[in-house]
Amino acid sequence: METENTKPESNFKYKDGKKLYLDEYFKDKTFLQKIKSKLSYWRTKTLYSWYDLKNGIKSMFRWRKATWNDRTWGHSQIITILIFKIKMDRDAIKSRDILEGTDARIESMTQVIALLEKYNSFDYDEEFRIGHEAKWGKDRHYFIELEDGNFEWKSERDDELAEDKLKIEQDEHLKNMEAAEQLKKRDLDEAFTIMKQELDNWWD
Repeated sequence: METENTKPESNFKYKDGKKLYLDEYFKDKTFLQKIKSKLSYWRTKTLYSWYDLKNGIKSMFRWRKATWNDRTWGHSQIITILIFKIKMDRDAIKSRDILEGTDARIESMTQVIALLEKYNSFDYDEEFRIGHEAKWGKDRHYFIELEDGNFEWKSERDDELAEDKLKIEQDEHLKNMEAAEQLKKRDLDEAFTIMKQELDNWWD
């Protein structure tokens, strides 16, 4: 007796969660039909295997630069690979021009690429730095290696500031960094908002 928690008898066999459908499919066929069907099946499987191999080799060649420069640490590498993928697909869509609304697709993809490249450029604090240095003078930042193998961040200025002015300068510098970080997050949010809205449409 079947209940909601039991499955009805199935004529299909299962192995590793997949249906072994060939026996059921061939059950009512003649010997010759079985041979032809199996040959057709393996021919198709071989063609798809060759297709996968051929395109896999092509993909490895296309991705060689992106994968060679990939590193485990650093969020910028994730963005770099995403930029590479979108550029590659955008150029393919542009060259074939077989989809309706190609120009709109390319425009949104190009916009996302520009935002992600800007995000990865680390130039957000440039406009703040120029104004800050004009007011307080140039400073240099560097790291020194410690005995335990760690690094310590150091900063030097051409003109030393009095302690009270140094505190004001440091507070302004911190605000500039926070403002630059907000601009960076804004561009990343905009890029992913466009992707969320347009991603499915890029290939449909």
